[in-house]
Amino acid sequence: MSGEGHRTRGPDGLARIDAGEQPGGTIGRYVVVARLGEGAMGMVYLAYDPHLDRRLALKVLRRRLRSSRSAEERKQRLRREAMAMAQLNHPHVVTVHDVGVADGRVFLAMDYVPGQDLREWLESQRRPWRKVLRTFIYAGRGLAAAHAAGVIHRDFKPENVLVGEDGSVKVMDFGLARPCVDRSRSSGVSDTRDVSTDGPAEQPVDEPSSVDEPSSADGAPRLAISTDVPPSMVLTRSGDVLGTPSYMAPELFEGGEANALTDQFALCVALYEGLYGVRPFAGESMASLAFNMHRERITPPPRGSRVPAWLGRLVRRGLARRPNRRYPSVEALLDALIRGAARQRLQRAGVLGLGLMLAGGGLSYALVPSPTPCRGGQERLAEVWNEDRSAAIAAAFESTGVPYATEVLARAQERVDDYAESWVGVYTQVCEATAVHKHQTPVELDRRIACLDDRLAELDALLQVLGEADQRVAERAAQAASDLRGPGTCAAESVARDSAATSPDHQRQVDTLRGRLLRAKALENGGRYEDAASLSREIVAEAELLGEVRLHAEALAQLGTADAKGGDYEAAALHHRKAYFVANEAGIDDVAAQAAVGMLQVEGVQLHHRDEGLAWARHAEVALGRSDASDALWGQYHTVMGAFHLEDYKLDKARHHFEKALTIARQTRGAEHEEVASLLAYLAFVQEQSGRSEDAMLSFERALEITRRALGPKHPALANLHNSYAVVLFGRQDLARTQEQLEKAVAIQREALGEHPATATYIDNLGGLLLSRGERERGRALLEEALAMRERILGPDHYMLTFSLSNFAEALRLEGDLGGSRRHYERALDILEKDGGPDTPMLGRTIACLGTLALFEGAIQRGLDQCKRAVDILEPLVSERHVALVEPLACQGWALLELEQPEPALVLLERAYGMIELAQADLPALLRVLLARALTKAGGDPERAARLRAEAREIYAQGSYEPPERVTAWLEDPK
Repeated sequence: MSGEGHRTRGPDGLARIDAGEQPGGTIGRYVVVARLGEGAMGMVYLAYDPHLDRRLALKVLRRRLRSSRSAEERKQRLRREAMAMAQLNHPHVVTVHDVGVADGRVFLAMDYVPGQDLREWLESQRRPWRKVLRTFIYAGRGLAAAHAAGVIHRDFKPENVLVGEDGSVKVMDFGLARPCVDRSRSSGVSDTRDVSTDGPAEQPVDEPSSVDEPSSADGAPRLAISTDVPPSMVLTRSGDVLGTPSYMAPELFEGGEANALTDQFALCVALYEGLYGVRPFAGESMASLAFNMHRERITPPPRGSRVPAWLGRLVRRGLARRPNRRYPSVEALLDALIRGAARQRLQRAGVLGLGLMLAGGGLSYALVPSPTPCRGGQERLAEVWNEDRSAAIAAAFESTGVPYATEVLARAQERVDDYAESWVGVYTQVCEATAVHKHQTPVELDRRIACLDDRLAELDALLQVLGEADQRVAERAAQAASDLRGPGTCAAESVARDSAATSPDHQRQVDTLRGRLLRAKALENGGRYEDAASLSREIVAEAELLGEVRLHAEALAQLGTADAKGGDYEAAALHHRKAYFVANEAGIDDVAAQAAVGMLQVEGVQLHHRDEGLAWARHAEVALGRSDASDALWGQYHTVMGAFHLEDYKLDKARHHFEKALTIARQTRGAEHEEVASLLAYLAFVQEQSGRSEDAMLSFERALEITRRALGPKHPALANLHNSYAVVLFGRQDLARTQEQLEKAVAIQREALGEHPATATYIDNLGGLLLSRGERERGRALLEEALAMRERILGPDHYMLTFSLSNFAEALRLEGDLGGSRRHYERALDILEKDGGPDTPMLGRTIACLGTLALFEGAIQRGLDQCKRAVDILEPLVSERHVALVEPLACQGWALLELEQPEPALVLLERAYGMIELAQADLPALLRVLLARALTKAGGDPERAARLRAEAREIYAQGSYEPPERVTAWLEDPK
């Protein structure tokens, strides 16, 4: 068998062949040599190309069709196959050379590959699992290349893979494929239905024409479905749902779109079948097949199977009913299979630890018996990570009752599984370096095994925290699992000694403290910041008494991190600073780098100490350059620097650092990790502020998509993204979509966390938006709810209460209740001033709002004094172009106009007008009125003044805001 891999039918089953298709005949410029096979769409021939002097396979569309569907539609489909395949130039994809029409029949010219299709290859003799795996990895490479080119196959199965006589493996028959614009998404086709099919090799749905079937509107028969299938899983014939039923993902039966994840499912069905000789989902009909897929009833491997358990487990993940529980991509599946194969000790050739030899664009490896001295890694791992512990963690998560627990736990366990596989692979690698290959000394082996023991202890500490799961741990579980330090660093050229212990007793104390420090880190990763800080504080004192400088510095840095995440920024700065100087003095560069990055974040971003932040940025750069810092720490540095520059409105610098952090996150975490989504959100803010709002919207949409897949549709991280996206949309004055995003944020947050400070924030934002859209009653009710919620959770004097008080005060102002508005602003100011800390942007904003309110009330001098004070507070804290400065500058200008000082008023109002795109609520209209008045009074451009007044009138007419009484006349009167 060769060519496209269609099975040759017996002489009695041959369709009539046109004279031009007999041996010696011509189709276009191609000379027919022999008939290779027959498919549902037509014949496949071995042909000769006299122009290029080569043989190739020629696929020719049937002239007569069994189906009533039009020949033109079938021609279009073959053309689509040609277009799809022509995009691909890969050693594991059949190459298409030409497509044309001859005598009214469409033909496709492609590589001729002497050999057989993958099903024939599997059935011709019993194949060892290693050879099966190798062949499917080749096929998977071809499928992954198609996805990278934006093409979804939509009908992957063994019949559509060629195994050449030379051992080559090529994916073919992209007849169901369509190109997709976004390679990370689906094929771009609205559903799985199509008017054509290639007729799968298995035909359980090709019922006899005499069977009575309900018909569709276009006359195409439909398959009757048994009543035991859920309504959402109504199926159709193979001519209506593209693909071969046994290899189709469950979502395709339900009307979902074909995409890279459905191709992955098909690949795993075929791989399971190739390994075990049975398909994973049994079913004599489409209904029973769909039912078994829906229930994830996988046919168990036959008795005596020699396929290792790890391989079966990896393949079953690709067979998950829910797409988000499969691998993020076919490439990720192949990586997992290769890493697993390394545990079976594939012979290394060129790529250490993978057992793969890359040659000539292909992939080949030889398998050798596993050396007996280094088989203990799996057993050591099983002491920490096993089925009993997994079950206990699952029970703990279930007991939390949070709606996203199942989704997050599944992702966390996947990441732990990946980590465990990596740990075993590195353990075997470093063991064999001494025991087998003899190029590593026993002392070096001891250091590396000690490093691996430390990593295993870190995993153990995390699993212990997961087993104690509460709401906070459940929320952070997936991220915590990916924050484990990778075991690969233990195979580095040099692994430092951790301790200067001089006696066994001292070493035991150090080991105990280090284990406790690992637990502190796990607590912090799990969101239990207070517990992490308390434990770290104890370790700091004990490590200092022991004289363990590294441990002391690490514990200080850990304490600083826990303090910062818990919101105690002053304490965080104190402990990070101590950690830096202890580590720096002792030459412990990696810990010094960690502490310096922590100081940059606390001082520069969270406490808004800009000069201090810049100084610590320089310390961080030096320490990072001097140390063997991890990619993760470099990524953290770039993220913090991006936030630092964004706060200063230095957009080019912010974008540079966020893009650096994003590149690192994609390399270390993978493109589908929630950290990537978070960085895309940061980048979206920069894009929006740079005037690239379309790019910002795309970044947010991508961030939402990644987070939804990574953590599930009910995780609070998704609510945060919806809220952040709403801020960008609000800046575009797309109020309908802003409301849509805020409604989603509130709904997710209410279900996920109930009464929570973040819930109050989202309710606050939604209430304020509704007020701006004229929904006064509902908007005010939401603001009252947010204020009451924060008071119940945080108490009457907490800093966060000021946000609700200010929002509610603004609502009262817009309603005309100036006295009520002032009382709420004054309460917020009282809380901020009682706090006793340094000036903050929130303090400046609150004073500016009181100043504006004073002008509304006619208290001109008080308004001027308050707005001037607000500017004095804000200017040292924020950039020259910052949203917080717009209102106090406008307020000052208004007051000076009232005091008949138009020239200085004009200077201030022009500066504020230069940032008008940052203004919110009624300020864009009010600022135009004020600037027009200043221009008129100062003898400026009258045409510009008239234009500004006209714009202000239009904004007031279209919005829900009334102009202030004191400036109403200025809308018309140029004097």
